[in-house]
Amino acid sequence: STSTSGGFPGSVDTSSYAVTAASFTMNFGAFYARTSTITLNGNLKMSSGTFTAGASSITVTGDFVENEGLFYANTSSMTIRGNWTISNGIFFASTSFLTVGGNFSADVFSSKFVSGSESINLTGTSKTFLTKDANTGGPSFNIVMISGNITNNTQGAWGMGTLNVSGTLTMNSWDHVRLRYGGK
Repeated sequence: STSTSGGFPGSVDTSSYAVTAASFTMNFGAFYARTSTITLNGNLKMSSGTFTAGASSITVTGDFVENEGLFYANTSSMTIRGNWTISNGIFFASTSFLTVGGNFSADVFSSKFVSGSESINLTGTSKTFLTKDANTGGPSFNIVMISGNITNNTQGAWGMGTLNVSGTLTMNSWDHVRLRYGGK
């Protein structure tokens, strides 16, 4: 459904099929991607419901926006050519691999971005990485790889197991990176 006040309360299971759509908005119900190859020529937006990515391969030419709902990334590989944003809902990263061409924003508590053994790869030329301060309950990340230059836009700490920046990392006077010894 394209309605923001209604939606399909049941479930959709794409199994191992290839799925191509103009965009995807989830308002209710459950979506199981399993081992599908999903191509969205626009945005992927979650307003409620449960999206289980499984071992799928997901390409989004627009933005990923999670306002509500549950997103289980599992072992999926996601390529987001636009921005990646979570403002509410819960994103379970598990062992997923995220490639983001735009900005990455997880300005939420760690209970909203549940880290696992995920890898996040920021590839865009003009990008920001915004998170809530890891010292005050913000999320920590397993592996973050940043191609090119980036400025820390978090007023506080980035929490990470591994940080790899191929260019220049610019920190403000109040910023720092907190690396975890031995993973979590």
